[in-house]
Amino acid sequence: MSRLRVGIDAVEAVGAGGISTYARNLIEQLIRADSQDCFYLFSYLHEIGRTQFPSLKGARNWHEVRTHLLRTLLPVSRLGDINDASVRIAARLHRLDLVHFTNPLNMTAVASKTVVTVHDLAPLHNPMWIKEGSRRLFEQKLPAIVAADAIIAVSWYTKDDVVRRLGVDPAKITVVYEGASADFFPDTGSAAVAALVGAGRYVLCVGEIQPRKNIPTLIAAFGAIANSFPDVQLVIVGRARNAFERQRIVSSINDSGLANRVSMLGYVDTDMLRKLYSGAWCVVYPSLLEGFGLPVLEALACGAPVVVADSSSLPEVAGNAGMVFDPHSVTALAEVLRRVLGDAALRSRLAAEALPQAARFSWQQAAHETLAVYQRIV
Repeated sequence: MSRLRVGIDAVEAVGAGGISTYARNLIEQLIRADSQDCFYLFSYLHEIGRTQFPSLKGARNWHEVRTHLLRTLLPVSRLGDINDASVRIAARLHRLDLVHFTNPLNMTAVASKTVVTVHDLAPLHNPMWIKEGSRRLFEQKLPAIVAADAIIAVSWYTKDDVVRRLGVDPAKITVVYEGASADFFPDTGSAAVAALVGAGRYVLCVGEIQPRKNIPTLIAAFGAIANSFPDVQLVIVGRARNAFERQRIVSSINDSGLANRVSMLGYVDTDMLRKLYSGAWCVVYPSLLEGFGLPVLEALACGAPVVVADSSSLPEVAGNAGMVFDPHSVTALAEVLRRVLGDAALRSRLAAEALPQAARFSWQQAAHETLAVYQRIV
């Protein structure tokens, strides 16, 4: 195989969301793969001074490219245009064979071959699920995304959605699953968790608080079965997209009379999240659409059974370790929760499937399959 010169959009790797987790873990595994290819990690104007990959120190064939140091004739007010122009210039200066955009919103036409990872097409399903600026940018980037030499989809659901909605040749799309970080493993019996959520059982939901995550349906379903299980709490973890979204969930809790049964913890660090996953009776993910659903895999890696919406990619990830429900039906979710909470044998059977299911996914495998995509298109 020929030795390639590969540029990677690494700007997302410094954040905390799902795409950031994808970029960071994929790049870390590509570094460890010790490929003979030569890699250039692109940072952007708004990333000045932010360290991204300490593991790059001493890594062979890896270079950070501060694209904001390249001169352009564009005013600083046109930040996106500056980033695009800088990437195009850097691709030429470093004679890159291909550029991999880990976030479609950073996609731009370059002289090199292009690979783009498509996580989901949420903006095309419901514009209200996406911030207005991101939605407009996604629409602007669609022609470049469709024209990419290769598309990586993070699930079969996402691949099918891209084919159906964008008319892309399925032969151009490769499914590469995400993995769970090594930070997630069974870690039970934590006094810190008991102090935080109480000594009884709890149902856990993890994810950004925003409309697509469908949290009001979960609150209503929990309210429907709460009296039958007085020892059970509902624990919600994740930042709110904005103050309005947080208040919307707080109002749902108060209106349901569950203020003393539901805890909103906001952001928690990785160690606490691992402990929360590990101690949960089950982890519920009621999202209306997910390209992959990384919290589901993280929960499985901690040995927790999962309850997931029967839509989009979530059944792919949950496998036999999960139960599914119609995310548009409060009654359907309430019935599944009633079964899992009321049947210890069922819960044990699902938990026994969790680790084997999680083992089917890994960032190491994702890196290997991504390298194969690079080789195939050049």
